[in-house]
Amino acid sequence: MWRITEKGLDQVSKENIQPIADTRTMEEEPTEEQRRVHAEVQQQIEDIGRILGKYARQEFRQDIYRYDVIWKDAERIPRATHAFEVQHRGNLVEALDKLKHAYDI
Repeated sequence: MWRITEKGLDQVSKENIQPIADTRTMEEEPTEEQRRVHAEVQQQIEDIGRILGKYARQEFRQDIYRYDVIWKDAERIPRATHAFEVQHRGNLVEALDKLKHAYDI
C-alpha cells in the first residue's frame, strides 16, 4: 500500500495541485442511481465484447478476485484476454490490484 510522503506533500503544495482524497475513508453505500449506472456500464462492456466476437461475462470470479466484466476468445479457454473494472468511486488501488492480478495470470 502506498502513502504520500512529506516530500510528496511539499511538492504538491509547490505545484498548487489538489491531492486526490483517500478513497479508503469513503466507504458509503452506493445509491440506487450509482448501482444502476454501474450495471449499465457493465452491460455495455459485455455487449461490446460480444459484438467483437468474444465470450463476455459479468461478475466473473477467479481465485479471490471478482471482475466486473471479462472477455475471452472462447468460453472453454480458462484465461481471460481482457478484464474490466467499472470504477466511479471506492478503492481505486484495490481495483488496480485486481486488474494487475488478471494481467499476471
